[in-house]
Amino acid sequence: MNCWPLTAALGWALLVAGWSGICLAQPAPATADSAKKEALEWLDAFSRRQVLFHSDDVKKLRARVAAMSEEEAAAWWQESEPKRRVLASPEWAETESWLRQFLAVQAIYSDEEIRYFQSQAADQAKASASSLQEVLDRLTALRRRFTGRSQAAEQTRQLKLAANQAYRQADVRRREESLRQASARPAATFPAPPPPRERPSRLHEPLVDSLDVARWTVLQQLFPRW
Repeated sequence: MNCWPLTAALGWALLVAGWSGICLAQPAPATADSAKKEALEWLDAFSRRQVLFHSDDVKKLRARVAAMSEEEAAAWWQESEPKRRVLASPEWAETESWLRQFLAVQAIYSDEEIRYFQSQAADQAKASASSLQEVLDRLTALRRRFTGRSQAAEQTRQLKLAANQAYRQADVRRREESLRQASARPAATFPAPPPPRERPSRLHEPLVDSLDVARWTVLQQLFPRW
């Protein structure tokens, strides 16, 4: 009995079955309808969290994608994948978090200057993913510069606080020492004795040493012949 036809038939059946299994295991390609839906959902989520572009620009982009046909939206979704990958990078996530806080409290730039910067960022993002990356790199450098200044200012502030605290403590110690000395009872003191009185040296010894001798001396001088 010739088994070749049967063997060949079984082999072909197995080959077809294996190829079919491989094809079934592959994920089905996204349809144009699902691609447009995914694009719009991404734009909605992006507009809620992003601060890089002005909200009006993001709304215009969303309206433009919504007005596209399903095929056009699917093409845009595929073309924008490199830019979306840049915006989803961990490096940008850290800078974006800082940028959100910075814009909420900053008083350096005016609203017009911020609006102009956001418009420039949007224009560069339209060009290419590399242009968008340049914008994100500049913002990352700006974050590092401002963060460094903030840390230096905080260190200076801490040094000033420490110096003021040390001065206050020293001043308190001086006042306490003054009060302590003022409240202490003074020790008993006596006036110093006066210096010894200097007497002039005697040029002659006394001529008389008694009243009788003095009288006799006077009489002899007055009445030498007495």
